[in-house]
Amino acid sequence: MGERVRRFAIAAAVVLTAGGATAQEAPPRDLARVFVQVADSGDEIAGHLVSLGPSQVTLLVDGVRRDVSIDSVLKVQIRGDSVRNGALIGALISAVSFALVASEYGDAVLPGALVGTAAWAAIGAGVDALIPGRTTIYRKTGGDAVSVGGPRPALAMKFRF
Repeated sequence: MGERVRRFAIAAAVVLTAGGATAQEAPPRDLARVFVQVADSGDEIAGHLVSLGPSQVTLLVDGVRRDVSIDSVLKVQIRGDSVRNGALIGALISAVSFALVASEYGDAVLPGALVGTAAWAAIGAGVDALIPGRTTIYRKTGGDAVSVGGPRPALAMKFRF
């Protein structure tokens, strides 16, 4: 019986002291997943943001730390965006349709128009929530931007849905 206890103790010691060997870091839960667009190659690097400093961006990509010079970064984005624009689009669609109806029926449709506009704003926000967007947390400023050649427009508009 003493031999059995000794073998069990050795087996237990081997099992309990054996650790997993890893060559990669696992990302902590509080690190945000980001997408970094690099100017040199035009590639996008997806990883977890460790730090965003004045000289470099440090990412954890597939468990390996990667430093990217801030001079070569065009923008850094995180997943998720506001549903405000979806709500505005829904409200605008409803307001335009009720304005067309009101031109024929007058002010009698005003209470229905207000309720309908609120409902369509909620529908627009719901649809926008289903579409994963990105929010830019860093963008290279105009003075720091890499020159792409050609004249730059004096005025530009951007529509994002």
